Amino acid sequence: MVFQLTHQKNGEKVKVKWKILLFFFSLLLTAHTSLGAPVPGVIQTPPNHPQDKAIHVKIHTGKEYCYAPVFTKGESYIYIDNCNSSSVKKARYDLFQRVAWEVNDTWLCMTAPSSITGIDGNSTTDWDYLLLRPCVLNDPNQRWVIENRILYTADKKFRVKDYKWYAYISKDKSAYYDHTLTPQMDSWIKRIVTPVNLSFRTSIAWLFINIYPPVFHLYYLQNNSSSLSEMPLYYNPENGHIAQYYSNSGYLYCMASKQSLLQNWNWVEWTYCTDEIPKKKDSAFWDLSQLDGRDGFILDSNSNALRITQHGPNWGVPYTTKPDYLEKDTTNSPKSKFMLSPGIEQWNLYVNGNLGKTLTDCPAPGNKENVAQPSKTRVQRHLPPDFTLTPERIHRLWQIATSTVAGRQEEVGYCGACTLHTAQMLAELLEYHQRPPLEMAVTSLIRKQVRIHFSHFVKDILVLQQDLKQHKFMLQYLCLQRRVGMNERIEQPI
Repeated sequence: MVFQLTHQKNGEKVKVKWKILLFFFSLLLTAHTSLGAPVPGVIQTPPNHPQDKAIHVKIHTGKEYCYAPVFTKGESYIYIDNCNSSSVKKARYDLFQRVAWEVNDTWLCMTAPSSITGIDGNSTTDWDYLLLRPCVLNDPNQRWVIENRILYTADKKFRVKDYKWYAYISKDKSAYYDHTLTPQMDSWIKRIVTPVNLSFRTSIAWLFINIYPPVFHLYYLQNNSSSLSEMPLYYNPENGHIAQYYSNSGYLYCMASKQSLLQNWNWVEWTYCTDEIPKKKDSAFWDLSQLDGRDGFILDSNSNALRITQHGPNWGVPYTTKPDYLEKDTTNSPKSKFMLSPGIEQWNLYVNGNLGKTLTDCPAPGNKENVAQPSKTRVQRHLPPDFTLTPERIHRLWQIATSTVAGRQEEVGYCGACTLHTAQMLAELLEYHQRPPLEMAVTSLIRKQVRIHFSHFVKDILVLQQDLKQHKFMLQYLCLQRRVGMNERIEQPI
């Protein structure tokens, strides 16, 4: 559908083909809002405050010991130690079923070995020790269920046992030795507490393609180099850190930008970091909101782009570059496009959906004084059945679409400008459909009204996008973000 419009300008008739009007009609017809979820019939209880405690177990001899996170022989393990040992630390069993210890301000979770479970790898052996890894939301090996005071993997295929004083799991259910949690752990098991963190395990990859001779490789960043072997990194959206874990010490080392405001570029560095959330963005902060799905730019706290070169003596070494220097930075074929793990895309979808209030609400009443009161709902907007898009209104829409910076040539906006134009079109039609179209001279009078409605229209637009890319686990993230009334752990895999 193409409309031929005529606009009078400087004594001349300027004809404009209004091709985006079809888009406007489609948007107007399909834009809708998410209605707030009603208060559930069964009122949920508020979440519990964490009461971390040492994990007490009774081993096969009948004696009582405790779990202790230890770092030995280049790895991170769980040791069965005397409960009065300094190595024993308090642990938390959070609503994502993770068993976690805070070690040097970093949350480490009890993790089943992939060599047994086959998750994120191949099942290659009959038994193996449990490991400690940074707590993340997207690793099923970190999920544990407890039945009859027995710890099982999330699928209940493997029971936690001990051998030579270390916790392990085995494919042989009759293998020794079994142990159970003590009765004093019952309240710890039943207590539903907030998550230890919101981190994700990911990788940062870049694609190398050579036409002749034909070469196609996917390289992964690890420390100050790139490798064909995938290196797990850990992204914490609460502080923006991207870290590498050293299992021999339990420490995290974060990728940090060294570029000053006066520099066009500089190498990155890897520095010691923790899960602590600083008061303001630090040098280890990275912005992943610019990704298109799981691909795209990674920016530091000053909006400098992370880059690598594909050739030369420093190929694959990460560095940062000012945005206005990117066009000049051409030596050794640099790249700024990186690929991350699907969990990062899913997190960004959740964040955007949460900002637009387009996600399904949790069955919790919220933090209202009276939980029995109805939830606030958004009224669905629509035009009356007898509404007609007259030539005058079409002309008004054309005026809005070509309203950019004063003094510049008239043009149809795009990107952000197009979104603003669409918001104003919708605002005027919905608020002033019972009166003649506004003139350009009085447009300023409704600017405030447009701003008020703009956020709602952006949310309506986001509905369309989210409906196409919704994921079932987003409900879990929403529950996590708005945790004001959960009384049960999330039982489905993340």
